[in-house]
Amino acid sequence: MTGSINPSICQLDKLNMLIIADWKGIAGEIPPCVAELPNLRVFDLIGNSLTGKIPEQIGNLQKLTVLNLADNKLTGEIPSSIVQLSSLKHLGLSNNLLAGEIPANFGNLKMLSRELLSRNQLAGTIPISIGNMYRLADLDLAMNKLSGQIPAQLGKMKVLATLNLDNMFSGAIPPAVMRNFDPSFQSISVALLC
Repeated sequence: MTGSINPSICQLDKLNMLIIADWKGIAGEIPPCVAELPNLRVFDLIGNSLTGKIPEQIGNLQKLTVLNLADNKLTGEIPSSIVQLSSLKHLGLSNNLLAGEIPANFGNLKMLSRELLSRNQLAGTIPISIGNMYRLADLDLAMNKLSGQIPAQLGKMKVLATLNLDNMFSGAIPPAVMRNFDPSFQSISVALLC
């Protein structure tokens, strides 16, 4: 299937799921008006050829539990309003062209269990606030341009099972991070510049 997402979809104000996944031929931009769909709980556009930016007002979707925009060609920064998605459980933005920094107050997403931001062009440091995400089981920040030290606050994440930080970090992995992981820990991947 080819085409684009028609902005008229925004007239469906009772819509609670919008899934257009793995069509490959869906291109163009995400209509900004999707941020005005008050009942949207699942917004899944993985595996298409979408371009442009994530709608700046995406944080208006207060009922959203899944935001999956991975495997597209999205550009720009992660909108600062994203931290207002207090019900969000799954965030997939991997394999796009997103740049800029991860918002400093990203840790406000306390319901999040999966955060997949790998294979973008994100720069800066890991926000310390991420340590406040007590439900986070999967954290994948690999293959970006992140740098600095790995925050010890990641050691507060008690259910973390997968940690992929393959970037250009400096220093050692904080002992607090390593102490948190027991034999049930599934995966860790970290690249350090010493």
